[in-house]
Amino acid sequence: MIGRQEIRSPASIRCIPDDPLQDERMAVPATLFMAKVSAPGNDVTWQGEAGMVGKRLFRLAMMAGLGLPSAGVRATPPLRVVFPRPETPYDTRTGYPVAVLRLALEHLHVAFSMKQSTIVLSQARTLKLLEDNQVVTVGWSVATVERDKRLLVVRVPIDRGLIGWRVLLIRRDDEKRFSDLLTASQLAHVPMAQDQDWPDLAILHDNGFDMTAAINYTSLFSMLKLGHVDAVPRSVAEIGGELQSPDGAGLVAETHLLLHYPSALVFFVSKSNPSLAADLQIGLQRAIADGSLQRLFELTYRQNLNALHLHDRRVIELANPLLPASMVPACRDFGFQPGTAQ
Repeated sequence: MIGRQEIRSPASIRCIPDDPLQDERMAVPATLFMAKVSAPGNDVTWQGEAGMVGKRLFRLAMMAGLGLPSAGVRATPPLRVVFPRPETPYDTRTGYPVAVLRLALEHLHVAFSMKQSTIVLSQARTLKLLEDNQVVTVGWSVATVERDKRLLVVRVPIDRGLIGWRVLLIRRDDEKRFSDLLTASQLAHVPMAQDQDWPDLAILHDNGFDMTAAINYTSLFSMLKLGHVDAVPRSVAEIGGELQSPDGAGLVAETHLLLHYPSALVFFVSKSNPSLAADLQIGLQRAIADGSLQRLFELTYRQNLNALHLHDRRVIELANPLLPASMVPACRDFGFQPGTAQ
């Protein structure tokens, strides 16, 4: 039986940085195979060996059905991709998107390398740099109408819409208080917070919730612990890792409510780089077709999703006025539903 640590492995693999001493504590989410840094800087040349990851992760990857690079890879300069590094040493959110990115590139059957940015970037900063075609070549975030205008969107919800399924992160001492809250109108009186960069702040505000903007990701946890807010809605894909991190000390997941609005985590690319956007679209469609994206999703999230007992929760449906109409079919056809086997 696969244990919790193995299920969450895409978020825990480390990459060798430029300065090992400087970045010793920075967990760099990677993929299920890691070879070694074989080029200057943070370049990681992905090879078909378990390398320093070890046999356990190699077996996990084999169970996912994620194949090794094809023997027929063309001898051309590698496709180089630069992605944003995690915002904190304990940030597990980046692991799955980076694993999906690698999976998509692998399905192109071309040589490629992946490199994390040398600096920590907020979500807003990442998108601005992408727009300017600087520092990073790909990022991921929630699809919105405004971002559709600024960037090229790879229209595959890589998280199957998990970003729109939300559980409340609360203080442990407040569990009894929340057991009496059953409706959106009752929750409207609960002070909550979201990162100022996140579209979810506006989405929840538009649905009548009392929202406060946090200056950054880590401040969400301190605001909650200090009593400045009483809840932080977190994606079901993220809350498990957060509770296991130092940031989650003294906090718990509320046990009987589940907020939902249609949403999607997607890859964004600069408008100056349409070929990369097209390549990622092709790679992801191939990964969907052969089932490898679904297997990676299950390996990454299934145990944590089961632990949240989503099918036993009261679902509060909310509207998302920011979701582009072009994403609705993909969210519908490839979206996650609690209580389903897959």
